[in-house]
Amino acid sequence: MAGIKVELPQLVGLAVAEATILSLAAGLIAAAAAQTLQRRADGWTDYFGPSPFLLTAALILLLMVVPLRTILSHLGIDIESPSGSLSGLLVYLIGYVAMVHFLVVRTGALSWHDVVRPRQLALGRDDVSIGPMGPISDEDRLNATPAAERLFKDVGWALLLLIPVIVATVLLLALLMTALGLTEHDIAPSSPVPAATSFLDRLYTLVAVAVVAPIGEEIFFRGFATNAWARSLKRHRAILQAGLFFAFIHLINVDLGDPGTALRVAVVAFGGRIPVSMALAWLYVRRRSIYASGALHSAYNGTLVILSWIAASSVP
Repeated sequence: MAGIKVELPQLVGLAVAEATILSLAAGLIAAAAAQTLQRRADGWTDYFGPSPFLLTAALILLLMVVPLRTILSHLGIDIESPSGSLSGLLVYLIGYVAMVHFLVVRTGALSWHDVVRPRQLALGRDDVSIGPMGPISDEDRLNATPAAERLFKDVGWALLLLIPVIVATVLLLALLMTALGLTEHDIAPSSPVPAATSFLDRLYTLVAVAVVAPIGEEIFFRGFATNAWARSLKRHRAILQAGLFFAFIHLINVDLGDPGTALRVAVVAFGGRIPVSMALAWLYVRRRSIYASGALHSAYNGTLVILSWIAASSVP
């Protein structure tokens, strides 16, 4: 970037780049661990674990180090294929779970029960009602509900929100694309869903985007990040911050393409994910359940993929 030409063999240059990224990731992980120790020593009671921003940066760097494309190519798998996409998301899933387990759960900042069924979240104005024996919080009411009934209601809430979220997403995308002068041709390269024609490829794609991706992202971005912010911030601010952060982080996977349209594509990609990002954060906090947000996430991804297949098959 400075105009200095470094004559290094390809493998040496790759090794230097990998070592540099790995060192940065190690530094961020050490900072996250130190932050947890310091917050605990300072007497933080709401949440004393590492910052979601810090842990996300460390995770991204660690995943960059994994030579996934090279490994899959040696196995005869194209990273751009449905099976390659599924393999990549499985690696991401391992990274999500490992990061939360070793730097959040093992440190005692959160338990896996807190990740799945969060407790001690900031209450909103509609979270407390007056019962016969006095004030009753939604948390107490949910905990008193039988597990099967609570799970049924979690999924019901997710399905109830599915259509409004999809409609809001489509309308917002259309509005942004019109305002920024973009077409479907400009947005197409940023689609993370690989082309699938055979039944097996479609099965790989559906499992990847509707099962594997939601599990990993829900554990990390709802069970950890949203949970952490909802313990230490006011409820509405936590939902807003978690929603915007989740929408923004997806820009990493966007192929910006032509520099002339890169910024506009990024704005559309970010804005188009805001409805579902906000809905997922709100549902997780409101229902205090990763099953609720996970069901909405899975149904949303799966529905969009199936709709894209239907639209592609109807084109002559």
